Amino acid sequence: MINFGNVDEWHIGNNEVEKAYLNGTLVWEKFYYPEPFYVKNTSGSTQQIRIWRGTNSNLNITVQKSTDGVNWDTWGTIGTSNIFLTYNLSNGQKLYLRANTKTWCDVSQQAIYQTHINGMSEVGGNILSLLYGSDFTGNETSLRGESYTFNGLFAQSEPGNPLISAGNLILPKNTTVHCYDQMFVGCTLLQSAPALPATSLAIFCYNEMFRGCSSLTVAPYLPATTLTSYCYYRMFYNCTSLERIVCNAVDISAEKCTAGWLNNVNQTGIFYKNPSAISWSSGISGIPDGWTVQDAT
Repeated sequence: MINFGNVDEWHIGNNEVEKAYLNGTLVWEKFYYPEPFYVKNTSGSTQQIRIWRGTNSNLNITVQKSTDGVNWDTWGTIGTSNIFLTYNLSNGQKLYLRANTKTWCDVSQQAIYQTHINGMSEVGGNILSLLYGSDFTGNETSLRGESYTFNGLFAQSEPGNPLISAGNLILPKNTTVHCYDQMFVGCTLLQSAPALPATSLAIFCYNEMFRGCSSLTVAPYLPATTLTSYCYYRMFYNCTSLERIVCNAVDISAEKCTAGWLNNVNQTGIFYKNPSAISWSSGISGIPDGWTVQDAT
């Protein structure tokens, strides 16, 4: 299995390589991303973006916004006296966001919820601008040690908020407990997922991350060789169009690490596995029946 996980710079001749693909799946990307997190309106008309918090949340987060990634102002503070922040985005416009906080979701899973837009949208840029503010480019590997960091951040909790792309969203190289739990739940129009560069996994880190993403056909490359308890638990549950996975796991013995992770995916597909992995089972908690299995070499 090709392992790009520890390569910081890679050149062919005098040209620096920024991305590498295996069987059409992005498996490595140079990790330097100066662009802060953004939401882009791709709906064809002006749409409203809004962020809100759970009614029982104790979190108070001051959010800054920018339309060019350079000039910033304070959008507002989401807290006990201000539940909603709203902004009207024209077609094709990006809204950059940043904040200085340890987490967007507390341990009781009462979150500062969704960057929702009423029409089709995409998210991208370095998500760590939501934790480190303007200092995010110096902290590419850290989620600040908090659990539930981005739990449910883009989860679709009401109709009419279709997120179609997260392929340009940059996630850090580490994980924490429940950090991306249910991050894209119910995003039925999502067609591209972010790269998942972490090779060391915390328990429940990707729990139900893409549950119900029925338009997703290709899973992000999964580079970790050793899995932890519940790390991929129901990760692609009800991803009915999913038909390709490249998985580098060798040790899959952790408790329920892949339980139900491929329940109700496409009936046919290709599973590229690490040739050193010999213990994959068949079915919804292993490799789906009807899928072709190939060694990724």
